[in-house]
Amino acid sequence: MGVNYVVGEVADFHASPFIMVSSSGGESQRPPVSCKPLRSATISLPNQMNISISFNSVVNAAGPWAAHVAELAEIGSENLPLRLPVEPRYRQIFVVRPKNTLSHIESHYPLPGLDMPFMIDHNRLFIERRDLSGEFIVYSDNPKFDSLNNNCNKQIARLDNVPVKERHHKQ
Repeated sequence: MGVNYVVGEVADFHASPFIMVSSSGGESQRPPVSCKPLRSATISLPNQMNISISFNSVVNAAGPWAAHVAELAEIGSENLPLRLPVEPRYRQIFVVRPKNTLSHIESHYPLPGLDMPFMIDHNRLFIERRDLSGEFIVYSDNPKFDSLNNNCNKQIARLDNVPVKERHHKQ
């Protein structure tokens, strides 16, 4: 058993011409499933070449694009009742940490404790505390916020250099 790791994009799957029937066996009440098993895939490489890879088993590990790969394999296509319910989402994730994790002890504005709740604001900004490190995970699925936009990066950098006390009073 081996793994063939290739950087590319699945362009198409090719099935066996023979129908395979599989059942769950035992006391299961599930009906048997019949299908033509996948035997190879055409992969588009970054250099514009296409290659074919043969396999006995394939794992769909395409993350947010898994539904598209499943459709290429005719899993969840219009002739089947269930589409793979996975879709890409636009999200931004940041890990925020104080410059000095002990500085909050001396200030009048201490960091939230370990019992800080998971917070969601009305703009779909999520904040959660990470264990004892003093770090916070901040993320958003708001499509209006774009960290690739240089203006947003400047705003984030500016916030990073503002003392906690000043940030607190400006809100």
